[in-house]
Amino acid sequence: MKTSFRLAAAASALALGACALPQALPVEARPAADSATCPKLRPVHHIAPRYPRPALDARQDGWVLVEFDVLPSGLPDNVRVFLSSPPDIFDEAATRAVAKFRYPAGMEYKGCLADVVFTMR
Repeated sequence: MKTSFRLAAAASALALGACALPQALPVEARPAADSATCPKLRPVHHIAPRYPRPALDARQDGWVLVEFDVLPSGLPDNVRVFLSSPPDIFDEAATRAVAKFRYPAGMEYKGCLADVVFTMR
């Protein structure tokens, strides 16, 4: 219960514009990012996400599973967070990056998943 409170408190602090995480938060195991509707879809151009400054300062790792559609032009559309750990910390950076990805033109896809991982090395 104490861990849940720390996660919620840190996420709330970030939402309110706090400058830093109090400490690195626990990260849950990452599920597979396979999508039945986009089995072999790979970006032809991808952008690395920016590491959020509070997470960088706290040396926080994390991941975001981003769900999105692909238009026939190859542009991502309807980009949204499917699941993330820790919640809310990396969501904006991950969705901004995936929105800039480019896919092969010609086909339309719905409900694709991208696994965006943030690690301190």
